[in-house]
Amino acid sequence: IFISINSDQMTDEISDSFDKNNDVASWRTEKRMMTQQTKEINGKSKDVPDILAKNNGNYRFFDDNDNIRPDSVTIGKGEIYLSYKMKKDKDISIGSDIKFTVENGGSETFTVKGFYEDPLFGEIMWGINNALISNEDFDRIYAENADIFTDSAIVSIRSLDYCYLRLRDGADSKDVIKALDEECGLKDASNFIYEASTFELYNSLIVDTGTKVI
Repeated sequence: IFISINSDQMTDEISDSFDKNNDVASWRTEKRMMTQQTKEINGKSKDVPDILAKNNGNYRFFDDNDNIRPDSVTIGKGEIYLSYKMKKDKDISIGSDIKFTVENGGSETFTVKGFYEDPLFGEIMWGINNALISNEDFDRIYAENADIFTDSAIVSIRSLDYCYLRLRDGADSKDVIKALDEECGLKDASNFIYEASTFELYNSLIVDTGTKVI
C-alpha cells in the first residue's frame, strides 16, 4: 500500500496503527517537498517540477541516447534530475536552470543534469512531475523551511510523507486500509492511498505499451 500524507498530518496515532496492525509486515516513510508556486525555467515561468525528492537508489536514469544507464548516479549539489516525460518539453534540456521560491522568502536554483523514471510509480504516466535533488540540498531546504511549512494556508513548499506498507502474505489491502481508517482516520488524513491492485494495473499497462508513453 502506498500513502501520501502531509507531514503535519503524519501523527503518532497513524504510526502506531501501522505498527499494531497484524497484516502490516513492515512499513517505511520517505520525505518529499511539494513546490506549489510557478517555477522559472531559464527565466521563463513554467509550472514544473512539483515534487522534490532524494535519490533512494531505486530510480532508473537515462543516458543521452534515452537508454537506461547501468551505472549508479550521484546527484551533486545544485543539480536536479527531472521525470523523463519532461524531456519532451522544448523549454527544458540538460543545462537548463530551474528556479523556485521557498518558504523563508528566498529562492533556489538548480541545473538540469538529466532525466529519470520511477519503476514503481511510472512517473511518465502520472500527472505529477517529480524531480530528484542531492541529499545535501534536500536536507538543507527541508531544515530551513520545516518550522514554517504549516504556518500559512498558502505555502511555497509543502512537506509530505510517502508511506510504503508491505503486507503479510494473504492480507487483503482493502481490509487493511479499512482497519487503519477505523483506527486512526487514515483516509481523512491522507492525500491519496493506492493499494496493490493499482500497481498491478499499471504494470499490465507497461507490458502492453512500454514505459515511455506520454
